[in-house]
Amino acid sequence: MTGALVSPPTAPVPDSELALGDLATGAAQARALPVYFGEGDESRFGWLHLPEGSAARAAVVLCPPLGIEALNAHWVYRRLASELAASGVAALRFDYRGTGDSSGETNHVTGLVEDVAAAVRFVRDCGAPSVALVGLRVGATLAAKAAEAQPVEALVLWDLCSGRSFLREQRALKLLSVGPSADAPDGAVELLGMVLSKGLADELRATALQPSGAPRARRTLLVERPERPRDERLHRALEREHLECLAAEGQHEFIDVEPGYSEPPERVMKDLVTWLDAQFSTERLAIVNAGRPSAVVRAPDGSCHTERAEVIVSRGLAAVVTEPARRDPSAPVAFLLNAGLIHHVGPGRLWVDLARDFAARGIASVRFDLRGVGDSDGAEAPIRHAYPPEALGDVAAAIAHYCPGGARDAYLVGLCSGAYHAAEAAIVLGARAVGLLNPALFFDPAELHVPSEEEAVPAAGAAIAMNPLVRWMRSKRILVNLVEWRPIRKLRHNQRLSAMLDGASPLWAAADRLGIAKSPLRVIEALAAAGVDTLLVCGSWESRPFVRWRKRTRALEQSGALCYLSFASDDHTFFEAGNRRRAMALVRDQVATRTRADR
Repeated sequence: MTGALVSPPTAPVPDSELALGDLATGAAQARALPVYFGEGDESRFGWLHLPEGSAARAAVVLCPPLGIEALNAHWVYRRLASELAASGVAALRFDYRGTGDSSGETNHVTGLVEDVAAAVRFVRDCGAPSVALVGLRVGATLAAKAAEAQPVEALVLWDLCSGRSFLREQRALKLLSVGPSADAPDGAVELLGMVLSKGLADELRATALQPSGAPRARRTLLVERPERPRDERLHRALEREHLECLAAEGQHEFIDVEPGYSEPPERVMKDLVTWLDAQFSTERLAIVNAGRPSAVVRAPDGSCHTERAEVIVSRGLAAVVTEPARRDPSAPVAFLLNAGLIHHVGPGRLWVDLARDFAARGIASVRFDLRGVGDSDGAEAPIRHAYPPEALGDVAAAIAHYCPGGARDAYLVGLCSGAYHAAEAAIVLGARAVGLLNPALFFDPAELHVPSEEEAVPAAGAAIAMNPLVRWMRSKRILVNLVEWRPIRKLRHNQRLSAMLDGASPLWAAADRLGIAKSPLRVIEALAAAGVDTLLVCGSWESRPFVRWRKRTRALEQSGALCYLSFASDDHTFFEAGNRRRAMALVRDQVATRTRADR
């Protein structure tokens, strides 16, 4: 059966109308339009930021870094693009082939350089009178390589690094974060959140700017870390250009950390916008969006399907819909929710890969950003929230549009904070099923204390709300200081003692009744009561609560309402490729065997 994932044309839905573009950026009424450009099934995805009136003095192409660095750069690049648009300069953020929301595969450096060149051609086709390139880390190397063959007005090389140093630093970060893992297949190199083919890894090791191949730009800005020695070879490579330098302050706190801990380099961002603004004339020309609203993507089995980027205008939610070529009418629509502050591609591109795997099995899916996260409205604010009080309303709006038959046609999948939001929405809205991966259920939900006027108090939040005394102790950091007290911390890391405490069921039962340590099983039990089929997947740390309340866990399993699976891993966010594959297989199996029964 074929079918489009849209609302019936005769049923107006004013509160969840979908349209391409017009996502307000908040700065001078600039707009951000989701676009696809490029040829065939190697389409690149991006966001085109236009000034007010769609007339611009120039266009800036923002070339992202690779791997986990790209996740940290996402929000900063969005801020830069919005501020450039406010100054009258169009900006394009885009994903290389095989990364982010783009299709294709990342197998060669030449392909990545061609992606930069394609982005430059795209903004020229849109009518940009002048073009500048901004590259961060490996993105700077790729931008410089593209400028060797295609001259640009201005070039910003931000914390430029060779491919060899990038690989060395990223492999060290992975080792420190999740430890060693099994060798990747066929000589590939696994980084934190990305697996590089052997060919790409070998080419990256040999990739660096050489004095004989300088980029061609009227002006070049080199943004270097002040704590590192000056790269004389790099300066020789750029000495033929009009070169200026800027200190990349705060770079370590911005790019050398895991997502969620990144601190934006505010001063550098401001200086970059100021420098770029000064490179172009004051004359503006009309910019016309030359991109496409959708693209063809390939699933792992080689089959072709359609993806389109949309904005739920009433709530400003950015979404990407993956529509299978032949849709299974018995399968629910899968909704893939943000993991913390990571935008809708998911950690290690988990949600993109899962969506395309679903499409090969006839399952439609929607990956979208909550307000204040990723590409959705409000995400440019200095303070972002992984648990926004409005999250339930955001999920409800997405389901209302994409599931005309109601929430019983929805399958909600989330990791960490996304798992909490999935459980919360499933309880209130009555979804058919949820997949909860390493759920975060040990906190006091903000929406219970600062509810939005338009949102209902969620049942899941009420199930895990803390005792007022405990809440006060947390607000004063009394509990934090207590558990971090050196003698207590030493006891906490004693594996034998931890196992004994986890096995003390009467102790935890009493703590649950008193509201001191609420059991996360309350949420799972609420899901069972609402008739929601539940998959619960936990790593080593996340499984401890369910060991403490193991009798209640077993009772839910025996009732058939819960499928509980745990595995030995401390990789909470699934940045390790093996854990991502395992999670995908478990979620796929839930859809295949547990959610397609007649309703």
